Amino acid sequence: MRMGTIKQVPILILFSFLYGQDTLTIMNYNVLRFNGNTTVRAKHIKSVVDFVKPDIVILEEIEHQSGIDLLLTDVFNVDSTNFMGGPLPSTQWMKNGIIYNQSKLDLTSHKFVSTVLRDISGYTLSIKNAHSNVSPFTIFGAHLKASDTQDDSDQRWLEAKELYKYISQMDSNYHYIMAGDFNVYGSDEPAYKLLVDSMSVDLEDPIGHWVRNESAHVEKFTQSTRTTQLNDGGASGGLDDRFDFILFSDHFTSKDPDMKYLEGSYKVIGNDGNHFNQSIVDGGNSAVPDSIADAIYLASDHYPIVTKVVFTSKSSTSPVAHAGGDMMAAIGHTITLDGSKSYDPNGSIISYNWNQSSGPAVIIQDSTATKASFIVPKVNRTS
Repeated sequence: MRMGTIKQVPILILFSFLYGQDTLTIMNYNVLRFNGNTTVRAKHIKSVVDFVKPDIVILEEIEHQSGIDLLLTDVFNVDSTNFMGGPLPSTQWMKNGIIYNQSKLDLTSHKFVSTVLRDISGYTLSIKNAHSNVSPFTIFGAHLKASDTQDDSDQRWLEAKELYKYISQMDSNYHYIMAGDFNVYGSDEPAYKLLVDSMSVDLEDPIGHWVRNESAHVEKFTQSTRTTQLNDGGASGGLDDRFDFILFSDHFTSKDPDMKYLEGSYKVIGNDGNHFNQSIVDGGNSAVPDSIADAIYLASDHYPIVTKVVFTSKSSTSPVAHAGGDMMAAIGHTITLDGSKSYDPNGSIISYNWNQSSGPAVIIQDSTATKASFIVPKVNRTS
């Protein structure tokens, strides 16, 4: 058998020579009547935050500015000063707020949309490391009326209608996210249908239709983490409702190639699909470590929900392609090319493309995958 030194002739090319990609992690969390005295539950929220590592957190049931201050000192900025809180509405005792990573984001403005119950808080953010094509976006936090009577449903519709009226004043390029505890009891409820079917700038629900109190839909449910009443006043009853949401304007889901909802990233943290009508700490949990399940249980009666946005980042350094070194190979043998050690200093690798630049012609299999291969051809001794 004739052996020879075959120089690895295919060259790895990345389609991110100019622009890389990076991500933002967005979390919504109803932290249950939280104020500056809620120090014990702050420790459990820290465990959850350390596990998720969010860049933006929309919060419901903040009772006072002291609650934001405590979250910053005891949860988000224990080991850094990266996080900052946005302003709170001044008119209610339970407010919607934001905490964001100021090393990645600038808060450029805010807007409180008044409703008959609680203001809907809006925060406009720009991404510091984003390419100029990436638009600023506004993230709204809402906590709609609770309970399941017809009057409650009607009031939720009225509250959502105020956001509808505000969005109707925006142009078609208005990028926004709607997050919060909506307290809706099904995808046929008027408030929910208004948000996902009738906005002048469309909103989309990444995980869509659900039916409350049916085990087939349990992976979408977000309340309650508990089956017994704790002394913090949270709801019991087990996991049987979807109250918490993150919705995206259609720029994120279909229109804007430079800032997109990351498919499959929408998660109810701690919901493993096996705890219908149970507490999160009943038996084992296959979604999170036991310590995180315990923290979610003690932190709030709501599960946190998380999703990711991918955006085009600034160009600073070209991607670095690693295709491997020279190999010893026999004619007819398969050579595997491994580009997994390639990287983009600006973010994530978008795609791979293996091309041959010299030598005897070969057919490259899986030429757009991380790993490709070719069969060593017959060569003469002078090749």
